[in-house]
Amino acid sequence: MAMTNSSSPALAKVARIRRPGFPAGVRAPMTLNCPCGADVPAAGSVATCACGARYDAAGYVQPTIEDLRTKLRAELATALAHEIRVVDALPERATRRQLDTAWAAAEATNRIHRALAALDGAS
Repeated sequence: MAMTNSSSPALAKVARIRRPGFPAGVRAPMTLNCPCGADVPAAGSVATCACGARYDAAGYVQPTIEDLRTKLRAELATALAHEIRVVDALPERATRRQLDTAWAAAEATNRIHRALAALDGAS
């Protein structure tokens, strides 16, 4: 999945580190080590870096709507290609199993298409 961090497109989680300069045994604020080099405070439910990357408090990358759209478009293209191959391979008198396979391929395509439409409606 493409993420907002252009330097590391497959990044799923960044390091959560203890802010330096605090003595041992004293509770110190936590920061997230963004690949751009910035330390992002790990306070609140979502932390945003100046480079645009978003993380949750544990350091997991939070994809943007555009990241999700890109992923769904790629999945839709793959599902459509599979559906076309399955339907083109159907004989004139297809068996129940062959028809079920074609139906499942069409449903997978429709499911992805509906998710993409919901994302487009959300923005």
